[in-house]
Amino acid sequence: MQKKIVYYGFFTVVVLVLLALTFNLTSCKKHNPDPDPVTDQDKVRALLVSGTWKLQSTTVDGVDQSGKFSGFTLKFTATSFTSTNGNPVWPSSGTWAFQGSSATTIVRNDGTVVQLQATATTLILTLNWATTTLGPGRIGSIKGKYVFTMTQ
Repeated sequence: MQKKIVYYGFFTVVVLVLLALTFNLTSCKKHNPDPDPVTDQDKVRALLVSGTWKLQSTTVDGVDQSGKFSGFTLKFTATSFTSTNGNPVWPSSGTWAFQGSSATTIVRNDGTVVQLQATATTLILTLNWATTTLGPGRIGSIKGKYVFTMTQ
């Protein structure tokens, strides 16, 4: 009689384990931890809007022109920007959008195409400026390839 109880006990345990495994396997769904992955544009937009960007340096065709943009700052929102001391190359305000699906190129509302590289602490903006603007006794801007290196 004791053998029968052990046999039925063992059989019951095996059946319960098999049922538990079957239930566990059939109830599993594929887990997608991020159903809406963040796009590169979303990441770059988040970096742009994360604070006020302050000028570290400016070059035009490789020549340091930082002094012409003393106090230059940029602040982005999801679709617009404001700047101080950036005129005429950076108007005091405007809108922007990514160019196509790229997260490295934006287009301002004035049609200026700007290449960008963004990290959490550095923003490098490169654009071609085709206008030389002369003011009384001072150059407002010179045409050429501008590279603005900004920090937060």
